[in-house]
Formats: sequence, structure tokens, C-alpha cells
Amino acid sequence: MTKKKKCKSRARSLANLRPGGNLKHGAFLFLRTGKIPPEHADVAAEAQRLGKRLREKYCALGNFVLNTVQSVPIRQLVTEDVFSELLIRHLWAQVAQADSDEKLEQALTLPGWMTWLAASNRIRRLFRQLERNLRDFR
Repeated sequence: MTKKKKCKSRARSLANLRPGGNLKHGAFLFLRTGKIPPEHADVAAEAQRLGKRLREKYCALGNFVLNTVQSVPIRQLVTEDVFSELLIRHLWAQVAQADSDEKLEQALTLPGWMTWLAASNRIRRLFRQLERNLRDFR
């Protein structure tokens, strides 16, 4: 008779997780708090300009329904753009700091690259939603 392998209890696994363990740089801190680090003030200014341009393009004067519907995707799009920009800056800084081939390989295989790719996909999806809403509510 073979002995059944014991599974690690879920409670014990969850107890080992540290809250905020992935908040090592400004991108995840921004998602949690909504504050852009002071060293990235240019990202904050660009986010404001992006939000303004999106409202000009995808909202219409006097169309209350369209403006209400578009406000959420525009806000999400600006947030995703800021997160993506902060994350890619951090990832490229990690690549720039790599002085050997091993460290470069580690920097290029960080899980943050997949997170950045997922954020890019969300940005594309939000742009498609803005276009669809513009067609539907005009």
C-alpha cells in the first residue's frame, strides 16, 4: 500500500504570505494607494494630459449618457497607463543594473514583464470599449 502524500494546508500557506510583498517599487504602490512617487512627477503630468485628451476625444458636449458611460473606462485607462509606465521604468532599471549575463537573464525573466504585458492588454481592451461606447451612444 502506498502512502498518500499530504498536502500543505491552505491556512499554513496563506500565513506565510507577507502583505505588500510585491510593493517593492512605485507601480504596485500606485495601484494600492493611488499616489505617484515624487521621482516620477513627469508621469503624473502626462497622466493628466492623457485624461484630458481622452475626454476631449471620447466624450461629447451635451451628451450626458455618453459622458457618464465613458468616465469609468477613461479613469481606468489613465490608471492602467500610469501603472504600466511605472512598471516598465522599474523593469528597464533592473535590466540596466545587470552587470553580468546571469543578472541580465534574471532581470529579463522577472514576473513583472508578464504583468506589464497584461496591463498593455487591458489598455487595448479599454480603448476598444471607448470606441464601442462612442458608436453606441452617439
